[in-house]
Amino acid sequence: AEVAIHLSFELGNPDILSYGWPDQRTDGEGRFRFTSLPLRRYGVHFCAPGYDVSLWRKSVTLTGETPHASITLQLKSSPFVKGVVVDPDGNPLVGVTVRTMMAHTFSSRTGEDGRFSLPLQGTTTVYFSKAGFARIEKKLSADVEEAKVEMSLSARLDVRLRTPRGGAEL
Repeated sequence: AEVAIHLSFELGNPDILSYGWPDQRTDGEGRFRFTSLPLRRYGVHFCAPGYDVSLWRKSVTLTGETPHASITLQLKSSPFVKGVVVDPDGNPLVGVTVRTMMAHTFSSRTGEDGRFSLPLQGTTTVYFSKAGFARIEKKLSADVEEAKVEMSLSARLDVRLRTPRGGAEL
C-alpha cells in the first residue's frame, strides 16, 4: 500500500507540531526519504487509507551521533463500515460527505447509488452532510453489515437583511 508521510518538528510536547516539509509517499518498495534535515526531534506521521491508524505517528530524534533513522511499520487492514444514504422517499443521495473524526480524519462521498465505504475502528461517530439537508451524526461500527442513513431536508434558512442607513446587517 502507498503510505503518505508527513514530517514535522516536535516542540517539546509531542502533540504540538510545527509543519515545514512537503509530504512524501512511499515508493514501490515501501521506502521514503527526507534529506538535509537539521538535527533535532521530529514527529513522522503516516496515513494509508484502509489501514489501521493506531500507529499513525512515530517520534524520531536526529543527533550528531545518529544523523539518520530507520522506521519500520507493519500495516494492518482496517475494518470498513459500508452503507447507503437515502432521502425520506428512499431515493439514494449522491455526493453526501461522510467522515469520521478519530485520531485521523477519514472522509468519503456517496456515489451515484448513494453508497459509501469508510475505514473505521470500533464504534465511532460518523458525520453526514449535504447542502440543503440536515446534518446527521450517527454512531456506526464496522461489524454492522450495512448502515442505512436517512437524511431529511434542512428546515434552516439563513437570511441576511441590511438596514437602509449604515448598511448594518441584522
